[in-house]
Amino acid sequence: MGEKNRIFGFNLKYYLWEKKIASSDFAENLGYSIVDLWRIEDAQIILDRREREEIANALDVSLDDMFKEKSEHDYELAQCFECRGHFENENNKKKILDLFDTYCDVQEMLTDSRV
Repeated sequence: MGEKNRIFGFNLKYYLWEKKIASSDFAENLGYSIVDLWRIEDAQIILDRREREEIANALDVSLDDMFKEKSEHDYELAQCFECRGHFENENNKKKILDLFDTYCDVQEMLTDSRV
């Protein structure tokens, strides 16, 4: 599930960039803080289906589109990797992103176990 959350977050950032929507305005319109929006983009906040649909609708894209992985080039244009810097070794980037995914999976399991 972590990889899906990462793709959703990258696509959120991509569509905001593509549609020239200010992150702060988007966050405010949906009732999120800008920090929460950044955390969604980084797959650090796990959203339920209704929240994901709300974001997709606000971007005027389908929920399916939010989970379709785009090219590395598209994500770089939208600066999805800006906080991670340049990766000299592509294997390192994959390992780091896999660690983020594992973290999100554990977070989601812990959240589910509290229900």
